[in-house]
Amino acid sequence: MRADYDDELVLLKVDSYDDVLMWGDSGCANFLIRRNDLEQLDFSHVLYTWDCL
Repeated sequence: MRADYDDELVLLKVDSYDDVLMWGDSGCANFLIRRNDLEQLDFSHVLYTWDCL
């Protein structure tokens, strides 16, 4: 994660849903964006993380 992670917001979170959508072993995908980038509608630096539960 970037050093300035305190300034990041969750833009989108996609969770696993039974047999419909699975991220690994019941995980979830997270897309984070810096507050200033969101204000400027600049999606070129969105950070993607994946968590497995």
